[in-house]
Amino acid sequence: MTAAAMKNANTKEIATTLEAAQIKSWLSGAFSPIQIMDTQKLSKAGAGLFDSPQFATWSNYLTAYNKKYPKEQLTVIEAFTKGYGEEGAIKILGSLDDGPGATKFKDEMVKAWMTDLDHPANMFKRLKLNEAGDDLLTSSLLSIWTRYMKAFNEQNPFAETTMIQTLTKSYGDEKLATIIQAGTK
Repeated sequence: MTAAAMKNANTKEIATTLEAAQIKSWLSGAFSPIQIMDTQKLSKAGAGLFDSPQFATWSNYLTAYNKKYPKEQLTVIEAFTKGYGEEGAIKILGSLDDGPGATKFKDEMVKAWMTDLDHPANMFKRLKLNEAGDDLLTSSLLSIWTRYMKAFNEQNPFAETTMIQTLTKSYGDEKLATIIQAGTK
């Protein structure tokens, strides 16, 4: 409701005031950004998550929360991973479009994974790309995995891997040929 009102020039001022009051109320209640993610139903926003008014409100709250509680600061990635678990965050990641907010989220996710330094073959499985089959080449998670693999290879040249090595290891030559054929149709 407030989000829709912010789009209308006649109601924007009051909507902004209401949002500020809501954020103040959440802060005084010491609600965590994770609790507010559920309130804002961010997991249901789909591909346009970062363009949604709910995300904008939540993001404003996250900023205010981090200012008020500097020792408990959270990044967007940390909040999503803590709130939805890694699998839930990956599911959201796979549903995102390619807008600037989504790109930033994907970049942050890759950066967070780099702290684990999990081999790209293991990350391939964590993203369940080994289960994608004929849909592998159209999976939005494949491009994220590719970003991770490149970052991993840059940081770990001694353990460098290639996409074809991982795909062959995961699917075998015959199934990989089928996947490639399905991707060219």
